[in-house]
Amino acid sequence: MGFFDRSTEEITRSPVGRVLVILAGPIFVQNVVHVLQQLIDLYWLGRHSSAGIAAVGLAVPVILFLLKSTISATFVGTQVLVSQRIGADSEEGARRALFTGLVVTALLGLGIGGLMFFNVGTLIEAISSVRPGGTDATTLLYARRYLRVIALGVVFAGLSDVVEAAFLGWGDSRSTLYVNVATVMANSVATPIFMFGVGPVPAMGITGAAIGTVGGYLSGFLLGVALAVGGPHDLFSWSAATLDRGEVRELLDVGLPHAVKGGADSVGDTVLVVLIFSVAGSAGMVAYTVSSRVGTVAFRTTDALNQAAQTVVGQNLGADQPDRALRTVWTGAAISAGLLLVLGGAQYLFPGTLTRLLSPEVDGRAFALSTAALRIVAISYPAFGVLALVRAGFNGARRTKTTMAASLAQTWLLYIPLALAAVFAFEYGVTAVFWADTIATFVVALGLGGYFVYSTNRGMYQRATEQVD
Repeated sequence: MGFFDRSTEEITRSPVGRVLVILAGPIFVQNVVHVLQQLIDLYWLGRHSSAGIAAVGLAVPVILFLLKSTISATFVGTQVLVSQRIGADSEEGARRALFTGLVVTALLGLGIGGLMFFNVGTLIEAISSVRPGGTDATTLLYARRYLRVIALGVVFAGLSDVVEAAFLGWGDSRSTLYVNVATVMANSVATPIFMFGVGPVPAMGITGAAIGTVGGYLSGFLLGVALAVGGPHDLFSWSAATLDRGEVRELLDVGLPHAVKGGADSVGDTVLVVLIFSVAGSAGMVAYTVSSRVGTVAFRTTDALNQAAQTVVGQNLGADQPDRALRTVWTGAAISAGLLLVLGGAQYLFPGTLTRLLSPEVDGRAFALSTAALRIVAISYPAFGVLALVRAGFNGARRTKTTMAASLAQTWLLYIPLALAAVFAFEYGVTAVFWADTIATFVVALGLGGYFVYSTNRGMYQRATEQVD
């Protein structure tokens, strides 16, 4: 067993902080790998044309919305069910959850991919219509070509994610790292070959970029299957390859609220982008982009701890150890808040340096807005770290409807109304949008954290142990 492979006994017996950090390590690395993949794609697209970059930028919101609002349901559902059943020593039940997740994902992926393929023009027009100033015809043409290919391969992205979810639920974050590295490597090799042509492969331009991305999805899925079948955990078995209506219902009951949350968040992001552009133009968009990209480091850190905590909470609830599950959440929250306090402090003290590092050509109003945005959002980082782990605490107990409600409230009852009121009613300027984000994060962190304390004191985790089958 490798350093990053945690047995059920270790997850339910070893010091909580150590288990969390060891599980989160490979997840954080794979998140960094995905950031590198985006940079590599940007490099090759830049060598093709600026219209190619704009086209992918136009298509990505469509892809993210469809993935977050549908296929993400099976990722969370599979991880939570697998982790709880492994904790309860029901490996056959865990394998059954994985098989169910793969079947449901295949159906969703093919269905969603088909809808995307036959409605590409409508989707692109809907997104481009909200962009002030419109978009040129070449960009729209490239976006349609890119999205059509992605539509045919989105099922492989979903299937790969579900296999990763099973590994995480089992306590093996190292295999998920291997899957993600394979995805990025295949994408990095295939993209320039299909874009610019090599040997018998003709140059396909923006279509080739999409083929490279789909090739990465497929490679990751195939490696995941190979590791699941031939690895130490033996995640597949013919006896578990049965589809039961109750099992599907259980998987979706856990996962669908997360999908609703993802879809609502994507729509909210689009609304805020339009708001910022309408108020501050390109300078505001520079500030938004800089703060978002710098914030990726913080968000990737908390995501790694969130995924690790969901597994540890789930396995400990399956093992009938609710007190240890509770300790996992608060230990993880302390680690997350501490890390983000350091990152946020550096961001608050050196916003100009970070802005120059990412965008050396930025100056004037764009530079001033970027440094202001970085300082404002940095204040919310510790609260964001606590909030992410509290969400993991609810998700690990199958209380995904609670985290969905909190996320909807954060975006649609606090963040967006506060931003709109501050900008249009009180005329505070575009920085008010970033303050609205910070205020909403603190309010929801306090509210959801308080409700978590109330729920666990009222026996939420004890009841959760009785749900595991």
